[in-house]
Amino acid sequence: MAAKTKAEEIYSIVSSIIGLKAWEVTKGFAYSAFLEFGELKIDSFGRVGSDRFLSIYGLWRIETSEEVLTSVQTYVEDTRLMEVLQSIEGKELLEVTIAEPSLDTTFHFEDDLNIFVYNAHFQGNHNEAWNYIYPVDNVLSIGPGSNYSIESYSGR
Repeated sequence: MAAKTKAEEIYSIVSSIIGLKAWEVTKGFAYSAFLEFGELKIDSFGRVGSDRFLSIYGLWRIETSEEVLTSVQTYVEDTRLMEVLQSIEGKELLEVTIAEPSLDTTFHFEDDLNIFVYNAHFQGNHNEAWNYIYPVDNVLSIGPGSNYSIESYSGR
């Protein structure tokens, strides 16, 4: 049996949100977006969240098969970002595609809405392009570049 590729290993984890609807879709600080999936939970501080949480950072866009609806680029923010991002609220995630070797990722939602995450790798400080917190308190981080990691996480 051949070893899994990076994309296959990442897909084997993130595919656990396929078939679930995104909720509490919000724009975070700077260029980030946050999407909750799965079961509602209340942490030890009384904060409401989910057992599956997707964070997207850096360079990304929301598109259909026909057009780019909005994009986030370094230092430039589309004024339609919030409106378009909110259109994903309540939409089912249908598929996730991960390109090799870049690990650029597309999250495909119903109604032909797609979030494309460009896994940029520039000189200087590097951060992940996206991460996924999943049961039980694990975090999958993609980036910078074609790097990824899987770690235990106790921050939520």
